[in-house]
Amino acid sequence: GLNLGWVYQFMGTAIGSAVIPLWNMLMWKDANAIGAVVGVWSGLVLAMITWVAVTAAQFDEVTVETLGALEPNLAGNLVAILSSGLIHV
Repeated sequence: GLNLGWVYQFMGTAIGSAVIPLWNMLMWKDANAIGAVVGVWSGLVLAMITWVAVTAAQFDEVTVETLGALEPNLAGNLVAILSSGLIHV
């Protein structure tokens, strides 16, 4: 069910899209604030879609238990981090 481990895994999908745009804003003098905001929100949406789609494809159903599986969370996390970075750049 919904426990601390589930919430911890979900956090990567929920806030992972802020990692690269925030890093860019801190370290890159040419980083664009609007691009960072668009990257974060777009990455979040893409990550959520990926998380649910991979869950549905792997388990043929979307429940709290199946959403807590490792592979869908990994896919959501990777999409969150990588897509937001690509969108911001």
